[in-house]
Amino acid sequence: LHDRSCSIGEMELALQGESKLTWIVNKLASIFKGPLRDYVVSTIVNALTNRSGWILERLNNVLSPYWGLILKTAKLKMDDLAEAGEDDVVMAQPEEKTNLVELVWRERLPLGMNLLMNDESGELKVVDFPRGSQARVVSEKRQLDPDLFKGATIIAVNGTSYEEQ
Repeated sequence: LHDRSCSIGEMELALQGESKLTWIVNKLASIFKGPLRDYVVSTIVNALTNRSGWILERLNNVLSPYWGLILKTAKLKMDDLAEAGEDDVVMAQPEEKTNLVELVWRERLPLGMNLLMNDESGELKVVDFPRGSQARVVSEKRQLDPDLFKGATIIAVNGTSYEEQ
């Protein structure tokens, strides 16, 4: 991961919904398509730069049983691969909290999460996951009681944490 680059030829962003606000946001997204694409590219490059250790650790955990097949398919030998130096990889940071839960929403539907945004702590808190919501369905699929999330603090979005500065 010594050289990091990313390019996106074309990007289309379309929000789903029936409101006039959705139409306005979609119109703005089409007007600012170029800057949005550039932002996505810079975010990907930053993630590769700052989280390369984490990415490599995950890839190695998943792909390690298949290295023989991967090398054979690519017609490579282990000696053909360059060894990564200390400057090439950012070490994976251990997760500080063990009570973190990652939920992934993949449907093109509203999340269905009631949030408390004016808490005295200044943090974004979960009020609840309403019945029939995507958030409740996802947590139940993970065999987690949706009521466990009442009062939980959202600390990251798309794997990125935001610290107060």
